[in-house]
Amino acid sequence: MLLYPGKDGTPLSSIRLENIRDGIEDYEVLALLEETLREQKMRKAGTDPGLIAEAEALLAVPEAVTSSWTEYTIDPEVIRKCRIRADRVIEALLSESRRGGISGSGECAGGGRCRPRCRR
Repeated sequence: MLLYPGKDGTPLSSIRLENIRDGIEDYEVLALLEETLREQKMRKAGTDPGLIAEAEALLAVPEAVTSSWTEYTIDPEVIRKCRIRADRVIEALLSESRRGGISGSGECAGGGRCRPRCRR
């Protein structure tokens, strides 16, 4: 089941539904990272090579997350850290493309686009 009835009939999400949502959001973040990286490479102006390399490494999905369809981490901290890295790289790429250089402000340059539930 994906939903359960609450006491007053309000639907309550299951852990399975929340995991599905997280997976969809992870896919969206990787798609946004890929699109942002492609756009930044097309500009070819002053892009930090280290930032490009980190984005490409994240798109390859780190072995710490999964190495095959049947071998993957069950440690939520590994996945959380990878999500944070992806969000930060997207923010840096967007910031660099808009300002001509990476800002150290820590502000979400994606206007909340870096993650659907962005709290910045």
